[in-house]
Amino acid sequence: SLDWDLWCGPAPKLPYSPQIGHFAWRFEKAYGNGHLVDWGIHNIDAARWILDETMPRTIQAAGGIYYFKDLITTPDVMTAYFDFKTCPVAWKHRMWGATEYTREISNGILLYGEEGTIFVSDSQWTLIPRRGERQVNRVRSDTSKDHMAGFLEAVRTRQQPLCTPHDAYYSTSTVQLAMIAYELGEKITWDTAAGEVVGNAKANGMLKRDYRAPYKHVYQAS
Repeated sequence: SLDWDLWCGPAPKLPYSPQIGHFAWRFEKAYGNGHLVDWGIHNIDAARWILDETMPRTIQAAGGIYYFKDLITTPDVMTAYFDFKTCPVAWKHRMWGATEYTREISNGILLYGEEGTIFVSDSQWTLIPRRGERQVNRVRSDTSKDHMAGFLEAVRTRQQPLCTPHDAYYSTSTVQLAMIAYELGEKITWDTAAGEVVGNAKANGMLKRDYRAPYKHVYQAS
């Protein structure tokens, strides 16, 4: 059984359908807000950690719905550019045909350096030097259980978890800002200290949405 009203929570209550009520909710704009938010939260988060960064200074994005037209409401093809202080980060996804040619790097992070390239995924990291043999380093771990165990340990000990609330905020905000840039079709500039888009009232208006009654947003409760 499924309580559709409760499942939708403070989000808009769209008519139930198996398409958005189960796996594909992540590609529905009103619920998951797309593949970038779904998978990007993992890879952009990891990239941020590697670069020791908080949030990008500017964000721009472009894409569209082609293969899954009329089935989903977020891009099945998308490219986003994040201008971090350390270096630029580019996100690209294509939700079909992505594994046929280069299956081994179909999901992960590529770091391009002067002396070589490093590919990082959940289970391995590979060094491809400009000269010499590539080095493959495999990691065997159950990251889902590790994350859960770390969270429960933090609850028990009252210590900070490995992923702090600030880290979660930085990574989530970064990918959501890319979706705002995509929706507006504009390059946006982010002020991390102020927590707002610079000189763009429309973009700032998209940083939060009204909650569906009877739910109240923390900034609307008063």
